[in-house]
Amino acid sequence: MEHCSDFKQSKQVENKIKNTCAIIARVFMVLFVLSAIGLLAYLGVSVHSFISNDDTSLLSIFYPTIQLATACITLRLMYTLFRNIANGRSPLTKQHARILAIIASLLLVSCLVEIVMQLIPAVSEHIFQVGSFAEVGYVQDPATSSLHIDLKTAVMAAFCYAVSAVFSYGADLQQLSDETI
Repeated sequence: MEHCSDFKQSKQVENKIKNTCAIIARVFMVLFVLSAIGLLAYLGVSVHSFISNDDTSLLSIFYPTIQLATACITLRLMYTLFRNIANGRSPLTKQHARILAIIASLLLVSCLVEIVMQLIPAVSEHIFQVGSFAEVGYVQDPATSSLHIDLKTAVMAAFCYAVSAVFSYGADLQQLSDETI
């Protein structure tokens, strides 16, 4: 009788996890759609501004476009990850480890693009203006001579790489366990 109770409790926990992951997946999908709309709107405004010669260079469009595209791809990948778990797939799969590694790579690329864009003086003066669209609360005043590194994104990339390695190792252990049985 105790075994039956443990089984029911296990199923309840599993269903809670699936329902929670389904909700999180929906949130990521909504955020993805909003980010994609924002990206398209930004591209539309930027292209219009570039065509009408409003002192806009292609390089000044590049940085925000890369940042928004990275956000869109990351949100879509997070949706896929949580949707798979909500649909009953084990979180410890090689596919999920790859998704997390891709997210980490995107975050790292985002950091590197920001650094490179700061090294190009003409671009950094135009993009990193205080109050510009590209500023998202952490960009310093261009009058300073320091190089800004987005540490939060770099740490998040390292964290995603670490979790990816854990997921990959967990998938290997699960496969080994399945082969043993």
